[in-house]
Amino acid sequence: MLSFACLYVAGEHFYYANDWNFYHIGTWFAKRELLKNPLTMPLLVWVSTGRSGFDVVYTIPLLPASLLLGDSRYTFIGTMVVAYVVPYVILLGLTARQALCFRGSAAIWIGILSAVFIPALWAPVLRGYPDHGSAAMILLCVFLYLKEVEKTSPSKPDELSNEKTPAPEAKQFLPLKRVLLIGLLLGLTPLFRRHYLWDAVAFMLAIMLHSLWLSFNRPSQSERLRTFRNTICLRVIPIGMSMAICLLTVGFLFLMDKWEHRYLYVNTSASIPFIESCGYFFTTYGAIAWALALAGYALAWASGVLDKRAGSFLILFGALSAIIWAAMAQQLAIHYTLYCTPLIAWGLASFLAWGLKRFKSARAGAIIIASTAVYMMLNFALAFMPMSLLAKINYHPTYPGMLCVPLAEGDAVSKLFSSNYGPLVRSDFSQLQDLTRLLMRLAPHGERILVVGASEYFDLDTIRNVERDLSGGGFANSHLDVLGASFLDSRDSYPLANLLQCRYAVLSTPSYAIYKESTVNVLRMSVAVFDQHWEISKDFEQLPDKFHLQYFNEGQPAERSIEVRLFKRIRPTTPGCAVRTMEKMRAGLPVRPGGQAPFLSTDDPSLRFGDEKANRFALFVSTSNEPDAPDHYIMAAFPLPENAEILGKCEDEIPAGFKLVIRVFNPQGELKNKKVAEVSADAERRFATRLTSSAGDYAVISIEPDATPAVEPQG
Repeated sequence: MLSFACLYVAGEHFYYANDWNFYHIGTWFAKRELLKNPLTMPLLVWVSTGRSGFDVVYTIPLLPASLLLGDSRYTFIGTMVVAYVVPYVILLGLTARQALCFRGSAAIWIGILSAVFIPALWAPVLRGYPDHGSAAMILLCVFLYLKEVEKTSPSKPDELSNEKTPAPEAKQFLPLKRVLLIGLLLGLTPLFRRHYLWDAVAFMLAIMLHSLWLSFNRPSQSERLRTFRNTICLRVIPIGMSMAICLLTVGFLFLMDKWEHRYLYVNTSASIPFIESCGYFFTTYGAIAWALALAGYALAWASGVLDKRAGSFLILFGALSAIIWAAMAQQLAIHYTLYCTPLIAWGLASFLAWGLKRFKSARAGAIIIASTAVYMMLNFALAFMPMSLLAKINYHPTYPGMLCVPLAEGDAVSKLFSSNYGPLVRSDFSQLQDLTRLLMRLAPHGERILVVGASEYFDLDTIRNVERDLSGGGFANSHLDVLGASFLDSRDSYPLANLLQCRYAVLSTPSYAIYKESTVNVLRMSVAVFDQHWEISKDFEQLPDKFHLQYFNEGQPAERSIEVRLFKRIRPTTPGCAVRTMEKMRAGLPVRPGGQAPFLSTDDPSLRFGDEKANRFALFVSTSNEPDAPDHYIMAAFPLPENAEILGKCEDEIPAGFKLVIRVFNPQGELKNKKVAEVSADAERRFATRLTSSAGDYAVISIEPDATPAVEPQG
């Protein structure tokens, strides 16, 4: 497994961006903090559980190899394979062993081989996701639960025969230690990868439904009720309480973060309908895999190869895991396919086990096993062959993108087999490096650069990684101050803030994105500002340099490319122009961006996520000599109510000879009035200024030299 992962990485020639790059950098960051101060590292890990997108719990098993072998992609991917994928695959084999009626290790190897040859199982780790760690923890819970089901099963066929071996009398409770361990694992799982809270829900629901199904097998009504009641009281509730205690203690910061940030709401634009999610899962594994898995469950169940007590739980959990994710989370990405992989793996294992039984009793069994083995090897090969080679044999599979938008759509024949996950290769390194060298020359002192791009092939991380490659210093050697453009409507902010702050803007057209085109209006608006010559674009001049970058072209019938243009700021944007631009953006977007803070600043970068509750903003002293046109300011992002009052405090003392000025502009960007805010002389430095404003006006706050006289409100 490790050799395959290393060979795969060796076949890639790519600058990773966004999620495909994030967890690798997170591991480097955790190692740096560990070396800097080992004593505070446990505190850092715990605090990170309350910061969405910045958690470093997953890095703990990866740090020893990172410390010994360095920060290469080989080390990162290889360590995750050993630390996460190998245990995950073994647990798939162990859980299969508990449901399949084989002696010894035969069922374990059937489960392991069925899993290893599923291409989608490999895809998340090869793209740099640590999700197998959380998935393995959930499978360990399944294994611990099935251990008790196996012990209490009243009868179970012996290996491939129909003889049944007696087992101890069934109990309705789990040992206390096992209850506590399962609850602890379920509570820790979302701290490792937070979206696996959904899988914990699926596990608990599977136990409840499994208990209900088992109770129906009791001979009398009273026994059925007693069995179900005892199972709920002595299994479900204790496990749920143990999980809750873990989350309320160790996971307290995680719960607070979930409470403060409306994750389902902010990702509304990225929500995928249930039917489309099911289609994604279908295409991921291919029609043949689905047919074999479903047939495996049915045939193994009917023939007695699949133990009904343990097998029913595997089917329930596998199905619920996939259904709950598709119906509730409604997100699609390569790493989310792990919610469906156990269902496929256990189904294929059941089919192979049934085939082995047929092999014992009829010659047809040999054909079944041989045909299945050939299919699995062919499917695996087709999934990892380069798309350019597959195109030569006129085979065009689906190539999934980072999230819900595929880089290539497959044809009808390819739907029989797995999606393709061949190594990422791009041939435009020289153009990317020339672009980055130019940016390094233009911005040697940290001038801010806005990168308008949100695809797997061009993103702010692309520029950062090219710079690191050119500098040769690894992740630590990144000096360009690169701002990412807003791109997801329901999560990000209006593109105005980063336009106000940047010294240079790097535009990519077409603006490919990892989300559907209908959900990235804020990204398209950043391009429209320059292409449609908005007023704010006059504060920039286009540089003569142009670059042509590659988009995903492997096996595609037509060449696809990205043109990159550069714009340089030639003057600050006035508050009046900023107000008019904001009004135009508000009118041009179909929805209000979910991550927009109440104010925006010319000096404080706007984040892609989490800005909606921001209440701290940086503000530099204005150096403009133009009247009523400060070059540094904070602006209200939304219109004011009538006669609004601005409340706030200055964390730093206003320099001597300067004052805090609040201006009111109407929606047309015309100055209506301004006031000097009275800042308290105590350590709090608070101010409360009542404005003369009409509904729809905007407030602009600046720090200016005291020589500018205050103007009394007019009109």
